[in-house]
Amino acid sequence: MGNETYSLVKHDRDTDVTNDPSTLNGKKIGVLDSAVVGVLDGYLLDNSVKANVITFSDYEKLFDSFDRRDIDILAAEGDGAYGRDHSEIVGVFGTSDYFLCVSIKRADILKELNEAQQQLTSDEPDYISSLRNKYYSTSVTSRNFSDAEKKWLSENDSITIGYLDDYLPYSDKASDGSANGLVRELVPGIFSQLGITDIDIELNGYSSYDEMIADLYDGSIDATFPVGGGLYYSEENGIYQSDTIISATMELVFEGEFSDEKTRKFGVNKNNRMQYYYIRTQFPEAEITEYSSIEECLEAVKADKVGCTIINGLRAIDILKNSRYRQLSVKQLGQRDSRCFGVRIGNEGLLKLLNRGKKVIGEDYVLNLAYKYTDGLYTYTFGDTVKDHMEIFASFLLIIAAIIIFILYRASRIAKKQMLEKEEARKNLEESREALAEALHEAENANRAKTIFLNKMSHDIRTPMNAIVI
Repeated sequence: MGNETYSLVKHDRDTDVTNDPSTLNGKKIGVLDSAVVGVLDGYLLDNSVKANVITFSDYEKLFDSFDRRDIDILAAEGDGAYGRDHSEIVGVFGTSDYFLCVSIKRADILKELNEAQQQLTSDEPDYISSLRNKYYSTSVTSRNFSDAEKKWLSENDSITIGYLDDYLPYSDKASDGSANGLVRELVPGIFSQLGITDIDIELNGYSSYDEMIADLYDGSIDATFPVGGGLYYSEENGIYQSDTIISATMELVFEGEFSDEKTRKFGVNKNNRMQYYYIRTQFPEAEITEYSSIEECLEAVKADKVGCTIINGLRAIDILKNSRYRQLSVKQLGQRDSRCFGVRIGNEGLLKLLNRGKKVIGEDYVLNLAYKYTDGLYTYTFGDTVKDHMEIFASFLLIIAAIIIFILYRASRIAKKQMLEKEEARKNLEESREALAEALHEAENANRAKTIFLNKMSHDIRTPMNAIVI
């Protein structure tokens, strides 16, 4: 199924022991009481080394003895000595194969296992290596720095990483000026997992990809993240790309029905040269129009100024949540695009350190970090909710409007009825007033007639009487 490498591990400050076997003479070598002892004895015999070999019944006692410096050298499987800080690989002293074993009665299983192993080797030749990186990322082997890496570490106590603004989830500048996105945790995580804790890390943001690469080329910064677009364009810019930190599909964004005609003219963000490099590689005949941001590219697609644009797959879904882009469609492109660290050509030590760190932290760690920062691309607002459920909200508004109209109509009817009742009351009052005035007038006329009658009678009575008196 594979083979295990046996390594000799020394304390990192022990300068007496080198990869020359003769420097092992007189040293105390600790080893697990197992088949490893026979391999070690054979190695010492072949190289005429006389050392004090001390066997241990389990790894815990062996590692404790090494950490207390009771022994000078640790002999162990290359991937078995987890996270031994302040240790260094001296060299390999042997290997052995390992197997899956089956019952002697199940030859059928043995046959299937052998066939499966051959198929796995054919389909995924790096599968075992990927498992080793995943499950033994903190072993002493992962910290067996090369001479170039040791040289870089001895000459540098700080590192400056340039990153691209407005490119979440990979990188962005927060409102307080600090770094945001994947780069903020990725770089410290790499050096921490490598056991490098005495280095200062500075992160500088750039609004333009070209400006960031220019500063890397002239040595103002040590490395950049992210870079992409393929090795050809990277080497044209005087930089090396690290191993792939994370890769994603690319989404072609267009409006209406898709056709090859859409890919004849692309809109690209002039501040993100990676987008330009991908289009130039995958669509070499396409016409490219530059805009100041990805939002302007999308607006150009909506206005039919260009046929389409592209968005990195980790960004597309959240950017297109914006209701302004509801009429746009996406089509996944077959060629994935990688995002890497960029290091100036010639800086071999740092490049190897970053590649080693990438293997140590693993792909799952990076991917989980990326998803953590995608929420910062666009916030789903109440307005988006209304637009997404317009029919429901329209129905709701119609019901409310109908209720309001009914209430107003009813209120109007009541008010009209009240007005009619008031008018009727006013008319009745007016008629009463007129009747009262007429009655008063008739009463006055009657009183006047009475007065006239009495006066006349009084005159008629006084006249004969006056004549008699005279």
